[in-house]
Amino acid sequence: MSTEILKLDGSASDDARIRTAARAIRDGKLVAFPTETVYGLATNADDPAAVRRLSEVKQRDPSKPYALMIPDENHVERYVGAVPELAHKLMRVFWPGPLTIVVRLEDGRTVGLRLPDHPVARAVVAWADCPVAAPSANRAGAEPPSTADEVLRQLGTDVDVLLDGGPAHSGQSSTVVLIRDQEVEILREGPVSQAEILAARDYHVLFVCSGNSCRSPMAAALLERVLSERSGRFPRGRRGRSYRVSSAGTAVMGEGEVNPLAVQAMAEIDVDISRHRTRPLSMNAIAAADRIYVMTEKHLRTILEMVPEARDRVERLDPEDDVQDPAGSDLAAYQECRDRIAALVERIAVKT
Repeated sequence: MSTEILKLDGSASDDARIRTAARAIRDGKLVAFPTETVYGLATNADDPAAVRRLSEVKQRDPSKPYALMIPDENHVERYVGAVPELAHKLMRVFWPGPLTIVVRLEDGRTVGLRLPDHPVARAVVAWADCPVAAPSANRAGAEPPSTADEVLRQLGTDVDVLLDGGPAHSGQSSTVVLIRDQEVEILREGPVSQAEILAARDYHVLFVCSGNSCRSPMAAALLERVLSERSGRFPRGRRGRSYRVSSAGTAVMGEGEVNPLAVQAMAEIDVDISRHRTRPLSMNAIAAADRIYVMTEKHLRTILEMVPEARDRVERLDPEDDVQDPAGSDLAAYQECRDRIAALVERIAVKT
């Protein structure tokens, strides 16, 4: 039987072609399509015969499990139930994207999940409406294909349907990590680096103000001092992970210098923030933060407008009242702001 090739051209007919491929997956056929990494080869993971054929075509050990490709994070609980906090953190930071997260189920089995950052892959998996096993479209040991032509050269008519959506973006298979409680093991290196994974593993506290030139860098430096006094530079805390502390501003346009009066006020208590450079608040910074402390109600609203899902991770540093900006005032105002923030930081450090 020949391969049905469906070439996507950006026209209104693409939806029908993608739906055809999705139905083929649901029916247990083998369907190749592009992702942001390489071309994948998918079938219905609930169909044992289809999964056996997938292993035969890939010439892969049939006892080796396949990761599931999902269209959105709501499918995580649907397929594997509750996952560790660290898994949620990696999903928040790197999904959609080239990261496969493997979690261990209560019965001891492991399941890998991947949320691709490619509109064709997401649409195919969503319309298939079944668990989708989707490894790369190559024989075991061969290079994963990055174009439709490479898929055909490797697999030929073993592919039932080929969605030709142009070249895959990176040509490199996804990074694969295994999560055990709050520990992460990198099983396969890929586009998401080991350094990025390990940085995301840390418990990250983010302070936010407007200009990121006085209040939030003062708060970050004060919390760093409290944490370092516990034991070591960034000690492992009650959550079993190291801490990272940073700050950002909602009204920052680019990198700038910290306010000199803030530097002077902090130097009086032997804390040096002179090397701090202002940075704008970003979606990535919000995603990476486990806890976000803002100075005012306005900052809180800004964050929730950007990322409504951050509601459970953000709060005012002082729940009772805003910490006002001392900008434009004299040194005494910065000293008063410093002392107030220091007392508030001591309070949150107890539960950090």
